[in-house]
Amino acid sequence: MFSFAFTSTGLTILLINLNIPVVAGVAALVWGYFPDCSNNQIRNVFASTASGTSDCDSKNGFGIVQAKAAFDMLDTYGCAAGGEKEVPLSSGAVGGCEQPLVNVSSLETSLDLIYMHASSNNNETCNQLEIEILTDTHAAEIEWLVERFVDESSTTVAKGPPEGVNYRSETLYTLTTDCLTPGDYEFTISDSYGDGIIEPGYYKVSMSNGWILATSSNFGTFESTRFTVGLPAEARFPDLVAKWAELIDENFSNGLGDFKGQQSVYLEEAFGRSGVGRVKDENQGGSSIYSSAFSLKHNYSTFKIVLSFYASDMEAGDKFCIDYSGDTGLTWKRAECLVGGSDFNNGFWEDGFSILFEDFKFSTSIQLRFRCKSKSSSGSIILDRVYLLGKL
Repeated sequence: MFSFAFTSTGLTILLINLNIPVVAGVAALVWGYFPDCSNNQIRNVFASTASGTSDCDSKNGFGIVQAKAAFDMLDTYGCAAGGEKEVPLSSGAVGGCEQPLVNVSSLETSLDLIYMHASSNNNETCNQLEIEILTDTHAAEIEWLVERFVDESSTTVAKGPPEGVNYRSETLYTLTTDCLTPGDYEFTISDSYGDGIIEPGYYKVSMSNGWILATSSNFGTFESTRFTVGLPAEARFPDLVAKWAELIDENFSNGLGDFKGQQSVYLEEAFGRSGVGRVKDENQGGSSIYSSAFSLKHNYSTFKIVLSFYASDMEAGDKFCIDYSGDTGLTWKRAECLVGGSDFNNGFWEDGFSILFEDFKFSTSIQLRFRCKSKSSSGSIILDRVYLLGKL
């Protein structure tokens, strides 16, 4: 390739090696699919997959660059196909025929790495996240991560695919995370192009107990799902009975139990919990779930309600109210009324939430009622466990 330039001394003819812009363009193309790899690793893979010569020499180098072969090697073995990522990068830039190449036969394939990245644990008390992904023809665009939230600060506890590895096109992956400790989490899946996973491709996220948290295909740029891994009931409510007499203990394990009401249903599983009651304001007129009348054998001076609840699609200003009655439901007195956006937020289990009331006139029975008032037909409150305690 020749370039002509006019200078003060006349016409100058410059000889330019055409290989330089070609290799630079191919490198940019392949590197774009594997951005976690270093420049040295990309160069080493090009050297390993070049054709046209059996040995490197000063005239032909390693041979003619092969974009498809380089892509396939990176897709199969990840960035490790180009050697270790040196720190600093200059320490890996030997150059010329002395550039060290990797024997890829000793490496794990990217498929092995992906499945090694997820652990298996048969412990029945272990809460794990199961992730199923059927990729489309642009699998290299897909990434996911799981974050744990504490006071709105997050820590990444799992992500995929592993660094330097892309998912393969039109392939089904079934992955399982390590055991998740109790707390609040968020799963996010993203597509760098912005069109999600094209059908029939999809993703599905579920807990190890089988409860499906989310499933979707054409989700756009990203999609996030918050969920909670809960403590066992005895850990969420430690030693409550030591100072209080237990009057009601409803865990909804076999239905609504002693509770019933308008627009309230029993769910076998919801938001990471098994056996819950749901109060949903479908008609924006308010809905409630209330208990049967429980007999009182003593004149208790103070009562405490302790519960686990979860708000779903409740808007700012929506209300979740707790009432009690001493005359078998003829009249109700409010113990507490919580307001969405200030007293509670969507997407989190409120464990061990407690309310005290002391102005209860002695009666032979007591009832509890939980009310949901939402501006949206999808607004609902989920109850996992309800305690009523009394103190003489």
